[in-house]
Amino acid sequence: LQITVRGASFGLGASATFSGASCPVVAGSRTHTQLICNLIAGRGNVSVAVLNSLGQTSVNTQLFTYDAPVIVSISPISAATRGGTTLVINGLSFDTSGQVFVGSSSCTIISYNQTVILCSLPAGTGTGKLVQVRAVSNRTSTNLVYFDYLPPSVSQIVPLVGSTDGSTQLTLSGSSFGASSATGSVTVGGRACTPVFWNDTLVRCQAPAFQGTGLVVRMNVSGLISNELQFAYSPPSLSSLAP
Repeated sequence: LQITVRGASFGLGASATFSGASCPVVAGSRTHTQLICNLIAGRGNVSVAVLNSLGQTSVNTQLFTYDAPVIVSISPISAATRGGTTLVINGLSFDTSGQVFVGSSSCTIISYNQTVILCSLPAGTGTGKLVQVRAVSNRTSTNLVYFDYLPPSVSQIVPLVGSTDGSTQLTLSGSSFGASSATGSVTVGGRACTPVFWNDTLVRCQAPAFQGTGLVVRMNVSGLISNELQFAYSPPSLSSLAP
């Protein structure tokens, strides 16, 4: 980017500085009232001064402001709740270092430059997580870019049939269950299956006392609903008569 600096009494061979750092002057651009220079890397607000060939500095300065970070795109736009997926952020004015946040959680930096950031996603659940870049200058991106965690996916339920008395413990296997039951729940035929153990790929819960067949088993993680599997309660059986 070329910056035009205008004023008066620049003399011959004048140069511009941005907070003391020299801005390379474009050949043939100098006059007594202006010069053009190629913008140097920087951050935040800087003061611009003109220095003439005699070493005299301008009696006043002008303020120049570097842009805040701007996110152009992210990839992927959704990923599993377990975290660890590499998020690629493309944009402008990221500066030489900084931080990335997905919602309120930090995304661990893998590599960082002015236009591309790679970071390792934190574990999380839900959708509409605002992605922000906070540069070392403490300026933060303000354009709205969102990331979604995937809904839970249940691949298997064991057992498929259980007792009506509520003594059966169900084991659900799959992915994107989230780290704990704090963000998730399971229902069997619309009734709560009480969590006993919960991690991102395995959940055990105590089936409610009930009856019937073809009962839909669903998982809800931060408002995202899983695919549906079915569970059945055993039919009545006799063991003895007395007297």
